[in-house]
Amino acid sequence: MTILTFGEIISFENGHYIWLAFDPEEKTIHLAKILDEELTRKLMRLDENQAKKHSFASNAPILAYVILTTENFAGRAAFLRDSDRHIEDKDNFNTLGRMINKNDLLELKTCILKGDGLPPKLVKLIKKLGS
Repeated sequence: MTILTFGEIISFENGHYIWLAFDPEEKTIHLAKILDEELTRKLMRLDENQAKKHSFASNAPILAYVILTTENFAGRAAFLRDSDRHIEDKDNFNTLGRMINKNDLLELKTCILKGDGLPPKLVKLIKKLGS
């Protein structure tokens, strides 16, 4: 299996994802799904509506995302919900040889390290990466 770096963009099942971490114990790969423009708008509307209704909305798992600024993906959400349920080490995926930009790397890492609504194992794996 090819081991990639945090922030690399891959294609899998007709979509684009950002490689987050590999869990060697569970043989699971954690990914952030890059949503299309329409799903990103829906997610942002949901986020706005939840924030108006509930003060605890930022802890809701559905709201774990970062809006990307990386070329060709700008304005689209990197969605972190169920980051461990997309792919296993035996699955086939294609590397694109591209990374998200430095700003997006920092935003994504910061969002994950907050841990709100994310798998604890992902938070632990990202903490191990260091700065």
